[in-house]
Amino acid sequence: MARSTKIALENRDKYIALGLNIAYYRKREGMTQDQLADKAI
Repeated sequence: MARSTKIALENRDKYIALGLNIAYYRKREGMTQDQLADKAI
């Protein structure tokens, strides 16, 4: 297994948790993904 693949697998759960947190707080505010992206600019 290549080193980059190993690192990616080690961080997989962290990235999934991050995405779920972003989705939770975005939806809590009633925002779409497009609205969140526009706000980030």
